[in-house]
Amino acid sequence: SLFPIKLSDKTDLTTLSEKFTSLGTVFSISENEDIVGLIAGYNNDDVNLKAYISVLAILPEYQGKGYASKLLSDFTEDCKKKKIKRIELFTHKTNKNAINMYKKNGFKVASIRKNYYGSKDAYLMIREMM
Repeated sequence: SLFPIKLSDKTDLTTLSEKFTSLGTVFSISENEDIVGLIAGYNNDDVNLKAYISVLAILPEYQGKGYASKLLSDFTEDCKKKKIKRIELFTHKTNKNAINMYKKNGFKVASIRKNYYGSKDAYLMIREMM
């Protein structure tokens, strides 16, 4: 499965999509006019200059093509334009592929959040922007 816990089990998807549309930043990748991956987060904190990635998802059959790194790059470039100093995200502690991809893209594990995904732990990962 794409997520350790289905997103629809954690939140109402309609409410979440409305929140992303009105307050967030969303980038997607399409193949044959179908969305195969997306990143969604918030990079509009002009007080603390922090951004937060809520979702980065690539359909399983499209993973391994560099799409996640491309979406991260798009989000990061948008953050740079907005003078964001730091990007934060949470990922499942056992999601080795995601952790390695985030590290490859400049993120570091900052701490462990116990029981973040129900009974499962998560890593808080941070990228400091130059």
